[in-house]
Amino acid sequence: MPGMISHNARVKDVSTGRGLLTVWLDDGRILSLPLAWYPSLKESSAAERSIWRKCGGGRGIHWPAIDYDLDVEGLLKGARERPSILEFTRRYRTRKRRARAGSSVGRGAGPRLATP
Repeated sequence: MPGMISHNARVKDVSTGRGLLTVWLDDGRILSLPLAWYPSLKESSAAERSIWRKCGGGRGIHWPAIDYDLDVEGLLKGARERPSILEFTRRYRTRKRRARAGSSVGRGAGPRLATP
């Protein structure tokens, strides 16, 4: 559909309740996608999902607790999380838990959702 994707749309608010990832955009659109499409988010706790911030000039969403990013353009296209990302996120959480427990395990770069 022409005009569906907008490079100017920016994130206004985000919610991950009721099994949905809901994103309000500044142009009035509301995206509501199954949380199951983003297993890294689905597996994270509600507390981890509740802390997010805008990134990429508002064209993306970042969850610092799991070092996870999604971009508006990919969401508008219906892009789902790549299977390899979930394993990366699980390893990141394990390293973070070990670091909190006093281990010297380092921190890596976070996963990114590829735009189709």
